[in-house]
Amino acid sequence: MSYFGPFTSEYRDDIKKKIVTKVHVDKVPYTIGFEFSDFLVGQAVIRDWNMEGLPTDKFSKENGVIAKKANRWPLMIDPQSQGLNWIKNNEKNERRKAISIADIKNPNYIKTIEDCIKKGKSCLMPDVG
Repeated sequence: MSYFGPFTSEYRDDIKKKIVTKVHVDKVPYTIGFEFSDFLVGQAVIRDWNMEGLPTDKFSKENGVIAKKANRWPLMIDPQSQGLNWIKNNEKNERRKAISIADIKNPNYIKTIEDCIKKGKSCLMPDVG
């Protein structure tokens, strides 16, 4: 799932079709209509994310799973701030330490990034040109 991140919804669907075809040809048992996002986090978690502001479309669900479950750090390009709002709400609801925001308008933003790296904390950088 983490490798799907940079691709469009259509390309992700094409990759999934190829995987399912290969699984079928190799006679590996599988569930028809399988969705990675439902399998990795479950529909109840996704509904919670929707209430926190994550859009309800399939592409956004997949992106949410990538952001929360992948072993790699996500880079979110979010021109409409939907992801930003969801991440802020999600972090608050999970009762974690407040997420750090490294705003490039703030002269100490490098210090914020360094602190996040040292402590393994999440860091948001909004409005990056």
